[in-house]
Amino acid sequence: MQKLNENVVVCLAVSDSYLGDKYVYEEIDFEKGLSRLKNNIKKCGYPFLGWENKWPEDCPTMHQCPYGFKSYCIEQAWEKGYRYVVWADSSAEISQLFLDYCFQQIKKDGYFFMGVKRKRYYGTDYTARKLGSTKEQLTKMKIGVVGGLFGLDRENPTAQKFFQELKELRKEGFTFRGTDKEPFDLRKSYMTHRHDQTVMYLLIKKHGMKMNTVYPHIKFDHKFTKGNKK
Repeated sequence: MQKLNENVVVCLAVSDSYLGDKYVYEEIDFEKGLSRLKNNIKKCGYPFLGWENKWPEDCPTMHQCPYGFKSYCIEQAWEKGYRYVVWADSSAEISQLFLDYCFQQIKKDGYFFMGVKRKRYYGTDYTARKLGSTKEQLTKMKIGVVGGLFGLDRENPTAQKFFQELKELRKEGFTFRGTDKEPFDLRKSYMTHRHDQTVMYLLIKKHGMKMNTVYPHIKFDHKFTKGNKK
């Protein structure tokens, strides 16, 4: 394992399709967002790893495991020698102040998650039961986790347990999907089940991990649609 700067931000961007599956947001130019994010991160003085129009090795399709690719990118960054890895969606606009704080928290706690207030719980009974809870219990919870940016320390024991369970769940895919039934409609399922966000929230709850609920100097802008030069 080569010696590198220990910090890195990772992202992936592919528009239109995911290994043959119809994508959820086919009107968005994710590659344009990736390019913007890459320049943003470099201005902040941090290394960046991006997957543009390609997918991590052995990564399942969106149909098999929706948004499971995030964990594959993190794992490949660890394999390249980075220790503190932040996943950022291609829509993220991040200040250096925020990114500095993010890595500080990862080094302090072993992870960094952002909590967000929800009007209701987005998840299925299937996924709740798989992770030791019920939809009724979770409906009372008015907070969820932001899937657009989070970070993990490769060597932290709590982060290791969290990630190991995430890996096991992405193999079978059904927990990310929220169902083991076919046919499965990714677009429709998103209205009631937030795939990776739901899984991560339940794992955070299970392992007693905390979420930051105040996070200025970051926003998510999805306006880089095809034909839009922004």
